[in-house]
Amino acid sequence: MYRITSMLAIAIAAAAFGNFAFGQEADRAARAVLETHNIPHGDLPQRRQIHAATITEAADGTLLAAWFGGSREGRPDVDIWVARKPIGAPWGDPIVVDDGVCTITGRNGQERGIDYACWNPVLFTDPQSGRVYLWFKITGETDLPGFKNWWGAVRTSDDHGRTWSERIWLPEIEQAQRHEVFEPYAFRATGPVKNRPIVLPDGDLLCASSTESPVGWRLHFERYQADDWTGQKHGVEIIGPVLEASENAPRGPGNAHAIQPSFVVLSPDMRHLAVFARESAWSESTDGGQTWSPIERSPVDTKAGSHAMTTTNGLHLLAFNPPPDRRPLSLARSFDGERWEVFMEDVSRNRNQADYPTMMQGADGRIHIVHSHGREHVRHIVLDAAVVEAGHEH
Repeated sequence: MYRITSMLAIAIAAAAFGNFAFGQEADRAARAVLETHNIPHGDLPQRRQIHAATITEAADGTLLAAWFGGSREGRPDVDIWVARKPIGAPWGDPIVVDDGVCTITGRNGQERGIDYACWNPVLFTDPQSGRVYLWFKITGETDLPGFKNWWGAVRTSDDHGRTWSERIWLPEIEQAQRHEVFEPYAFRATGPVKNRPIVLPDGDLLCASSTESPVGWRLHFERYQADDWTGQKHGVEIIGPVLEASENAPRGPGNAHAIQPSFVVLSPDMRHLAVFARESAWSESTDGGQTWSPIERSPVDTKAGSHAMTTTNGLHLLAFNPPPDRRPLSLARSFDGERWEVFMEDVSRNRNQADYPTMMQGADGRIHIVHSHGREHVRHIVLDAAVVEAGHEH
């Protein structure tokens, strides 16, 4: 009788704690989530795939979002779309900024356009000049899937995303920096592969990137000089790839299995950096990104593409899918970069697939998240930084 009573008491206590935790999560969501929007997807077929959303804030306060969209990932009709949200206005209808059409010169000397699939846009605003950069990838002409052979490209905007430059191809990797992982990509630079880059104290741009070549998933970093973030004048410095893994690596010793890294800044001088990477991978640098540690298991287990960032007040955030599924979309936080807690288990609060998030902090301090919502459209979530950062001494 005592055992039954004890077990019943434990069950009641567990249920009470579960209800308390659920209530705490609901309360956090109610206080933290300020706005949610479904961004218009444009003139796409009913059966469509929209994925890999990215977001930035232009110098005039306009929000810009981009993604790739078409009938199905990897098909020639998949383009890069961009939508704008001026201050106080709803998201406008998106436009196609790049359609992936490349001009090919045949053996007879005649030129023709071939439509290739586009992939993984990344938006970023230069905090000094206000120029907006839109990096993306276009499938190369081989039999490999696009993510195994794409070429990196970029367009820029100097009018807050209203109009865009011509396509600029990222440079070839210099001979001395070439590695076998870059061979399927024709030794072309990728730029930021999924997540936003960071600006170093000297004005150089550091991009977290990766390859998915036949030898495996590998991290690398691309550094562009301060006056040349497209690499047209000075080329690109390749750091890595990060090949060796520690005994605590996500896929076991000797297999540095990781892609799509994103940064957290662990020291005010930006000497101490770290990256989360898919899936459940982590690497650190203590020399401003010049060298990186062997890959270890990250302090938060992640499933698909995630995104980490550090707020202006020094709080570290991670938007991610906990294994084994691509839902829910969770938000973890850390005050020191070592100890992490799940702050919100379900940021998006929907029943569909919610994955591949990108985060950005606006000039007003609010935190913006965009993500794929069932691959049907892009969802935009606005968070109150004061609620998310509660308890953080800065």
